[in-house]
Amino acid sequence: MDSKNRFAFVACVVALFLLVFALRATHKLPPSSFKAFYCAGQAVLDGRDPYVVEPLRTCERIVAPGALPAYAVEPAPLPGYAIGPFVVAALAPPDLARDVYFVVLIAALAVTATMLARLAPLPAVAVLLALLATWFLNLSYGEPPPITTACIVLAALMLQRNRPWVAAVAAGGLALEPHLAAPLWLALALFAPRTRLPLLVVGCALIALDAAIGGPHAAVEYFVRTLPAQALSEVSAADQFSLTHVAVVAGASVPLALRLGFISYAVMAVLGILVARRLSLKGAAPEYLALVPPAFILVGGTYLHDIQFYSALPLALVLLARAPRPSFGLAAATVLLAVPWVEASSRLMLVLSATSVFAIGWIALPKRPWRIAACAGAAIIAVALVIAIGRLPAVKRGTIAAIPSAATALRDDDQAPLAWSIYLGNNPILTSASPRSLIRMVPTWGGALLLVFCSLALAGRARTLAPPEPLAAGRSAS
Repeated sequence: MDSKNRFAFVACVVALFLLVFALRATHKLPPSSFKAFYCAGQAVLDGRDPYVVEPLRTCERIVAPGALPAYAVEPAPLPGYAIGPFVVAALAPPDLARDVYFVVLIAALAVTATMLARLAPLPAVAVLLALLATWFLNLSYGEPPPITTACIVLAALMLQRNRPWVAAVAAGGLALEPHLAAPLWLALALFAPRTRLPLLVVGCALIALDAAIGGPHAAVEYFVRTLPAQALSEVSAADQFSLTHVAVVAGASVPLALRLGFISYAVMAVLGILVARRLSLKGAAPEYLALVPPAFILVGGTYLHDIQFYSALPLALVLLARAPRPSFGLAAATVLLAVPWVEASSRLMLVLSATSVFAIGWIALPKRPWRIAACAGAAIIAVALVIAIGRLPAVKRGTIAAIPSAATALRDDDQAPLAWSIYLGNNPILTSASPRSLIRMVPTWGGALLLVFCSLALAGRARTLAPPEPLAAGRSAS
């Protein structure tokens, strides 16, 4: 990175830091999901169960008073080892812990952009701006995908640089979201032999941490009770992008919809691993073993929000930068994934979305004299589409009748996702049985499907997709 680009990158990170904490100071960034993670850590710190209604409910009322009705609980459906960092956070007061969490999310964006710039290769400031809109959506909800996405990119870069131990540690960080980690771990274990021992060591460390956090009982509870309850709790949630949700809206029974979602996850995981192998062999580019599988499993599934599509952007940007010629398909896929179409109606999100689209256009059209005009036009069109999508109906009269609607039967030892499902069922604005409401999700779905299609097409071509020399030299983790 030359001095001019370095200055621009640092200036963007500083400006982003000032923006986030200005919004924080004016109470425009509520605790959102951070309250659930913090309270799960507090529960473990107090020697209590982090997956049940109490003590989460009482803690969340303290951390975010008035955010939810008195009976409601936002669950923290994380495995025990993933709650570990929030146990440390719970040692601090909630406000201080949240400020530190915001700093971590900002740092995760900066690190992701820096590493992707080396992988692609691309100007780091362009990568940062391309990631900006969906990253900010994650920050506003207090969600961890910026951290796990940084782990994906770190694993990819370390595979490229033949550092299997660091790649395995990064894969361990990705286990914060097990559904993303599973296909990546399998791809490395199958096709990057030098990572097998490191993955075994990291896996044992995670098991030991999990045992220290909650022991075997908590692990069994998480996989046997909490995860299934969480999947069931949001089958009708209006912000679900999963195949399970689509199937329920289309009239399928909940058990069948959950089964279809699981099957689609398994199919896309296998396909992603095979495409990753093909791309890695074509260009002697083992980094695809980390980049491809997490992106592919975002098509379908049982439980999926728009915030999670952030994890597909590293693959989209790397393919876009490495394509042998400008690719309209890859550019369109990247734009569709980078803009939070359903939730970008505020003026700030419109500005951030336009910035991301402009940056993606800048990446897609290198050394074109007319690219400023093209990028500006694309940004304007994207903003117009966001506004139009925001005016589409979000909710149909009535809700799916698979969710309990009474809160009176809740017990303190009930699973937290049960309380969450009751809360959703009592709020029609948060649920929808309308096929028309699914139109709002089409751009994001289209981006994920188009990225899969482009990846398949590139995997079948004769030309490689390795980065230019010297980055492509002397690297292999297999």
